[in-house]
Amino acid sequence: MQIFVFTPEMEVAGIISTFESLVHTRQFAGSGSFKLTIPFTEEAFHLLAEDNILFWDDKGQRTVYIDSVVCETEKDGEYITASGKNLRGILGRRIVWKNFSFAGTVEDFARRIVNENAVNPSDDSRKIPLLSLGNRAATTHTITTQTENENVETLLDDLTAASGVGFDIVLNKAARQLNFIVYEGVDRRTTQQETPWVVISRDRNNVISEVYTRSSTSFRNTALISGYTDEETGERYEDSIVEGSGLSRREIYIKGSATKPKADKKAGITEAQAILQYKSEQQQKAKEKLADQTKVLSLEVDLDPGVVGLLGPGDKVTAIEKKYNLISQTYVSEITAYYERGGVSYDVTLGNAVPSIYKKIKKELF
Repeated sequence: MQIFVFTPEMEVAGIISTFESLVHTRQFAGSGSFKLTIPFTEEAFHLLAEDNILFWDDKGQRTVYIDSVVCETEKDGEYITASGKNLRGILGRRIVWKNFSFAGTVEDFARRIVNENAVNPSDDSRKIPLLSLGNRAATTHTITTQTENENVETLLDDLTAASGVGFDIVLNKAARQLNFIVYEGVDRRTTQQETPWVVISRDRNNVISEVYTRSSTSFRNTALISGYTDEETGERYEDSIVEGSGLSRREIYIKGSATKPKADKKAGITEAQAILQYKSEQQQKAKEKLADQTKVLSLEVDLDPGVVGLLGPGDKVTAIEKKYNLISQTYVSEITAYYERGGVSYDVTLGNAVPSIYKKIKKELF
């Protein structure tokens, strides 16, 4: 397998034909990561520079950028290791600079966020070179929210967790362009008839090994939301999302916007309407926070390469494991490829990824 190296300006820098190992992870609610290790040479040292882009083909386009380089001397030789994220991760270099309220589709919201803060910002120095908005996906999920100077990458993670709509940046080599896209995973579950089913099960002989995980350590299902304090009465705005009772009720406090909503005569918005919109915005923020505090219920499988070729992050599949009494209509949260001299293998995570320093709990399996 050849790995093509491009500069940040999309000029060809070189080709890597041999390497010790390459681990590449794609995520639905996240930017994934990669780690490439090759023998140290002066040429490799110059090729594997921060912000350079790596491209290869493995059942589809795989594109990452470098943000860290480590050189090591060991008993058996010298090695250089480059690591970083998929292209979507460059949005982590921007925050929402100017806040706004929004009611509409998740897709329109995400495109506005990226356009105003990375593609066509009012300050040209904030532009991310070569980045543009891709074609619309015409998703229908809606949202009412207010931005709070969030990190753009983190905001997109939360949106995916709460809505099931994915976001990515893809490379157009011919046009030397990076395109921000919105997408929904392909539905391959047994509950539909439009696309061929994908059933992941040892009974189907497409699972080599597996790890089943259940955990409620970080689970929260009830939120107390605080907001502005009325200057005249001294009363604090409060709202809540409530579920469960007794031991099944797990609470979290969420601090909402401290700015009191006001009427806007020019826009024809009364104070009552402004308060209703404010309530919807705070509820949306709470839903996103709760989406980060769900139960872990995941099935990590070493999957047959032929099946992996059909799947992408966000795709919906059917998982069956009789030993765990598991019959689930779930989704692909993560795909990790391991490229080594002996070949390539894949791990696929269905449902919640088990949290680590690189992962956040996202949504329930069922």
